[in-house]
Amino acid sequence: MLADGERRTVVEAKEFERQISCWLRRADRKHAVQAENLALRRDAVTVLRYVSDHKVVGTQSTGNFSLKVVREVTARFVEPPVLDTIIGDHTYRLRSEDDVWPLVLIHTLLYDGELLSLDPPHRWQVTEFGERFLASSPVFQVWMLSATWWYWSEWHIAYPIAGLGEGPPPGFKRATLDHLLALPVERPVPFVAFTDRLIEKTGLEWTSENKTYHQMLLRGAVERIVVRLLATFEVLEPRYEKIPGSTRTYPELVEFQVTRFGRDMLECLAS
Repeated sequence: MLADGERRTVVEAKEFERQISCWLRRADRKHAVQAENLALRRDAVTVLRYVSDHKVVGTQSTGNFSLKVVREVTARFVEPPVLDTIIGDHTYRLRSEDDVWPLVLIHTLLYDGELLSLDPPHRWQVTEFGERFLASSPVFQVWMLSATWWYWSEWHIAYPIAGLGEGPPPGFKRATLDHLLALPVERPVPFVAFTDRLIEKTGLEWTSENKTYHQMLLRGAVERIVVRLLATFEVLEPRYEKIPGSTRTYPELVEFQVTRFGRDMLECLAS
């Protein structure tokens, strides 16, 4: 996490205001309904309201929510995540907030967007901007969360694997935005072809000495930090299927579409 005063240096205030104005102009009635129903936005509001209504003290080592808070707040999510896993006769219980990706993502967005602050002694507080966020329209809330991910959050938190080193190379976010804007709206795009072009153009590398499956691992990184993440904003709509002859037992990402909602958001981000 960044210290106070180190965030929001990427985008000038006037540019950010222009982008918000662009989004609010494009957010027609259909977009407004989609923004209101977006699970990510609703869960973010849930976390903010929980922190506002309770005394939430983070752990000494990381500032993470306590296990009690994790269980209570995620139980109120639109789709509560599974916290404990039963395998055979053994139950593997939740160990840390870091094990609950939906909450990690929201907590990160709220902190990076300066909607939450961690004040001494490790107490989480809703900031003044966070209070204004809660009082704002769902359309604005979705934009704020999306802009935070694009400008202020570290994307490799969605794929915290050592082989990516310190994360994607400089310019990766802008290149991703440009590649997405070049795609048609609401038409299938093959995932592998899109990803391999993005990897080549940006110089995304696998830094580990073991290069055996590096291209597959890089594709997995793009799937996690681009396609799956943007699907939570409903910017992209992925399609998974079980590949005949594949040794994998789970459905694989084969293609995705840029939604109309997503195209409007991406164009405003690029404005």
